Order: sequence, then C-alpha cells, then structure tokens
Amino acid sequence: MLLIKTYSITPKQRWRKYLKFLYCKKFFFHKFTFIKKNKKIKKKLIRGIHFFKKIYSYQFFNIKISMFNYIIQNFGYQKRPIREFAFGKNIFNQMQLFLFTEHLYPGFKLYNLNYLLSGKYSLINQILPLWIIPINSTICYLFNVNNQNTTYAKSSGCNAFKKKNVKKSKLCYVELPSKKLKLLPLYVYCVFSNNKNFFYNKLVEGGWGYTQKSKKLVSVRGVAKNPVDHPQGGRTKAKQPELSPWGWIAKRNK
Repeated sequence: MLLIKTYSITPKQRWRKYLKFLYCKKFFFHKFTFIKKNKKIKKKLIRGIHFFKKIYSYQFFNIKISMFNYIIQNFGYQKRPIREFAFGKNIFNQMQLFLFTEHLYPGFKLYNLNYLLSGKYSLINQILPLWIIPINSTICYLFNVNNQNTTYAKSSGCNAFKKKNVKKSKLCYVELPSKKLKLLPLYVYCVFSNNKNFFYNKLVEGGWGYTQKSKKLVSVRGVAKNPVDHPQGGRTKAKQPELSPWGWIAKRNK
C-alpha cells in the first residue's frame, strides 16, 4: 500500500491524497439487495415508489479458523471502506478470508493452537487467546465473548493493548482504541499483530464527489433555507412549532 499525493493544477485535486494497492485484486465483500416500499409520512404518500438498499456483509473471520492450519495465497482490497484482505487455504482445499495485518505475506502459515504451544513456531501474527500474549503488547481484531466474532479494534489503523491481569480471576484489562479499559476473559481470541491501513488518517478527499459516491447524503436544515423553499426559512426568530417541508406540524408541544 502506497500513499500518493497528486500534483494537479485543478482546485479539486490539488491537495488530494489517495492509496494505491500493490499486488492486490479488487473484490466486493458485500451483497446488495433492493426492497420495494411505499414511503408514508403521516397518512400521506410521497410521489413514486422508493427503493431501499440493504447491505449484508459476509462473515469471513470466525473463531473456527483457529482449528486448522492455513497458508496465505493472495491479497485483495475494498475501496469503501478501505480495507485489505488475505486469502488462505487449508489442507482440505477450503478458501478463507482473513483480515490483513502488518506481517502477512504470500506463503505465511497460520498454525493451530496445539502447534503454537509446542514452542517451535513464532507467535507473531497468529490467532491466540489472551493468556498467551505478554503484557503491554499490541493486539487487534478482538473476538467477542457472546457470539465469537471480531468486535473490538478492527477498523483501519486501530490497535488495542493488553494491560495487567486481575488477581484471583481469569480476567485481564485491555485498552481499546478509545483509551478505555475493558475487562475480558483470558480465553478470548485475538490477533497478535498490528493492524494494517495506518495511512487511513492521512487521506484527503479530492472533492465533494468522494462523499457522494460513498452514499453519504447531505441534508440542509430548514432554518437555513429561504421562506420560499421551507416553512421554517427566513431570519425571523418568532416562536413557532417545527414544520415539515409540506407545512404540517412535525413536533407537538415544542
């Protein structure tokens, strides 16, 4: 992954910084379905039929991965949100998606816990429980206790730190990316490595079209509009109830 700065004359791309992925293939890890609905607001139908888009993300990183040995074969990436993935295979020729960390490369072997306890292999970048990992070490992709899926420190460039153990109990403190301490049991699994995509905070959008492509809609307040465009428009500060764009009262007793 390379951080590239554009040297264009146009004001839209003058300060733009984007990421270029090397030796990766672009894949879609989400499934889109469109649902047909008639949208109603207070017994009034809005003109036309609206299509609502639902996004279902594939669950590719589960606790069952730690039962087999895998070999990393290829890399892939996704643009929005910006993430890198790795493809692995086991001895039964089953493909599995892994989240990308710092020390992954093609040919890297992910071992079972029984192999790692023998002491012959390195623990870096392996899926381990918290009781094996030393104190004050960086970890990422912490699993949840309830559903055994990744829940904490899984965003781009986010890492967690293992703190001290609690005496006379099988618990330990983990410092989350929000600087909060959380008590987790020692049998919770995580990845003993740094998270990738640490250039994510240095990205600069090229223009307004970047947010438009990511389906982020901008809504203007009714107070900021003119009286022709909205019932709440204008510069008058009179006390009146909040109205909808169609003129009926939106909030009662306010």
